[in-house]
Amino acid sequence: MSAGIYDLYIEQGATFFRECTYKDASGAPINLTGMTLAAQIRRSYSDPTIAQTITCTILNQAVPANLGKFTLEISAVNTAAMVVNPAVDFTNTITNYTWDIELNTGSAIKRLMQGTVYLSPEVTR
Repeated sequence: MSAGIYDLYIEQGATFFRECTYKDASGAPINLTGMTLAAQIRRSYSDPTIAQTITCTILNQAVPANLGKFTLEISAVNTAAMVVNPAVDFTNTITNYTWDIELNTGSAIKRLMQGTVYLSPEVTR
């Protein structure tokens, strides 16, 4: 199964948090016990510099309600550190980045999601 396209909307200076559920083709949650996740944001796919690392946490898979669930988080301090392009005009205030998340199953690496990050600039500092 190929990676899903999922765009992230991040507000500079605010905590970013999402809860996600990894499911199979039939919609059943997949047990993530013993697996790890890694996610990064970069200006472009070819940029060697990581703009931000997303903290990925797999929830306790022994709890039935948590099966397949994981969270993505970036602290307010870290979103504030992300660079916003200077706005050319009032309508052009969003800075685009790219991101993806990979699941390490222990025997293979699968890209789960990928997409664009839309970073809106912080005014209140």
